[in-house]
Amino acid sequence: MTNSNTRGPKASVIFDVARLKKARIDAGLTQTELAQNATIDVGTVGRAEGGAPVSLDTALGIASALSKSLEYLKREGNGEYVDLPDARPLPAKSVEQAGFKFFPDRTSLNRLRDPRAALQSATEVKLVVVGGTKFIESQLPIKNVTKVIFPNPESASLKHYAEGVYDDGPEGLPSKIIRTTKHFTSNGAQVRWYPHMINHALTIADPELQSGWVQIESVLPYARLDFRSCVIVYNTEFGGLVRAVDDTFDEMFDKSEPQSR
Repeated sequence: MTNSNTRGPKASVIFDVARLKKARIDAGLTQTELAQNATIDVGTVGRAEGGAPVSLDTALGIASALSKSLEYLKREGNGEYVDLPDARPLPAKSVEQAGFKFFPDRTSLNRLRDPRAALQSATEVKLVVVGGTKFIESQLPIKNVTKVIFPNPESASLKHYAEGVYDDGPEGLPSKIIRTTKHFTSNGAQVRWYPHMINHALTIADPELQSGWVQIESVLPYARLDFRSCVIVYNTEFGGLVRAVDDTFDEMFDKSEPQSR
């Protein structure tokens, strides 16, 4: 029997199409909203609902976002994943204290924090992103985004990361970076490509203001997208850290290649 110690990143799952669609509709989610909550592309949701196989990690993320077990959602006779401890829905959790919030996974972050409101309330936003398609598919506000750093889509380290994480392999993530680069540049942001893979996604909001904050999200090869942990710190209590992250961003930006595509 397959278990969490032996399965490889290429293990796949086929959903029961009727159950998957019903679970999404019952949850009041569009395909785009489900994709955002599961930290995947909306096209992957469409393929899953069309009966195409998706990776086990993607299937677990979809099940978690719908608060259903993978055993319930997968097609009868497809795989032997029903005994996996991580095939159960993830409860939304966070740890908070003055000036600090921790979210153990993307499910918790997406359910407990409204990214639209957070971005709209800031007057200046800087981003370090890996793919960034959520900004397009979820139509997140970017009018206050001034600078964006992506990893260079041609770098070997980026392709290594993509091969171990994304369903569409090493070629899918570079195309996402190019697409999102166009989205940001067309909205007036300065976009640059860092020469290597980046192991943290960052959102830096109003670092010079007392209301400023930084969101730091872990990005690791072979890690499930929905298991990315995230910490948010605020200038009110951790001003030194916010400024240090902002300084790091500026240095990375200076060493990155400008983009105008």
